[in-house]
This record gives sequence, structure tokens and C-alpha cells, in this order.
Amino acid sequence: MCEKGAPETWHLLHIFDKSEVDGGDKQMVIQGVRQLTQEEVAAFDADNQIVMDYASCLRLVKALRLNVQDFVDAVQGYGETFAETYDLPEHHAEEMSLNLSRLLVNITAMFRAAVDHSDVYFSRNFGAHSEEMHLWKSAQAAAYDGAFGYRFLYRLRNYIQHVDLPPIAVSMSSSASVNHVTVRVDFERDELLVERTKWKSL
Repeated sequence: MCEKGAPETWHLLHIFDKSEVDGGDKQMVIQGVRQLTQEEVAAFDADNQIVMDYASCLRLVKALRLNVQDFVDAVQGYGETFAETYDLPEHHAEEMSLNLSRLLVNITAMFRAAVDHSDVYFSRNFGAHSEEMHLWKSAQAAAYDGAFGYRFLYRLRNYIQHVDLPPIAVSMSSSASVNHVTVRVDFERDELLVERTKWKSL
């Protein structure tokens, strides 16, 4: 905050509703407390940037979760449609496979974007050879080594980028005795393995 033509200054303010103090009508009151020092302003800017960076990371994670939910909702929707007729025409099955493949592409792309953006964040803010970058890379390696799902998704993304859409097959079955529909989504293993160099060892 500053007057026109004056050097920029920042001030600490107390903002409150007057009715909370005297029980009267609502009225916003703004009271100046003191001017902030340049050191305090710099500390505020640095802390604010940390919060903004964290919010940006959360947006990527949220976008990835939304893509996963889109996939789940699509599978559930196909199951509900099948439950109405208990019929799955071939052209509908092909359409479902294509749509679910498309949604998987969205998931893998956002997954890789989250990883790559994090790499850039640590490198830009701490340095490519910093302790923070080392810890981040160690966390990635631990996730890769310890979780088959992480390794599969990582390699699937490479397959999608360099080879083709993910080949999947959709099948449905029903059970009158328990009144439910089962939707099964399978990867076509042989088609995935056409380009074996994209998989290595899982």
C-alpha cells in the first residue's frame, strides 16, 4: 500500500466487523497497526511464493484424481446402461473400448505431467544437484521399485506416447441371483508386448 508517487510501503492492518464488538449493525472496520519493514515484506513474499507453489502442485494432483474419477464414472455408467437391457452390441463394445482408452491416455499424461513439473520445481528452486532434488528422486525411485502399479503406469505412458492407444477389452456379465452387473476392463497383453522395449522388466 502506498500513496501516489511515494515509495511502495506495506502495512499490517486489523480488519473486523464492528458488530462483533458492540453488538450493533454490521460495519467493516479497517485499522492500521504499523508499517512493515523491508525484511518483513521480503519474508512475506517468500512465504507467499511457497504457498502458491504448493497450491500449483495440488492442482496437478487434483487434475490427476479427476481424470481417474472420469474413468471410474465411465465404467460405472456403462455397467448401468448394460443393466437396463443386458445386451452389449459389438459396436457399443468397440466404442466403449475407444473411450476408455482415451480416458487412460488422459490419466497417464497427467501422471507424467505431475512428475515432470515436480522435477522442474525442485531443479529451479533448489538446484539440479541439491539435497532436495536428491530426496525427490529417491522418493520416485522408491515408488517405482516398490509398487507394480507405479511401474506399469509409467511404462504404459511410454507405450502410449511412442506406440499406440492402450489396447483394452471390455466385457460385462450379470447375475440374476444377486442382481448385479460385473464390468471387466482388461489390457490386451499380446498387443501391449508388440513393442517389448517399452516395458523391460516390471
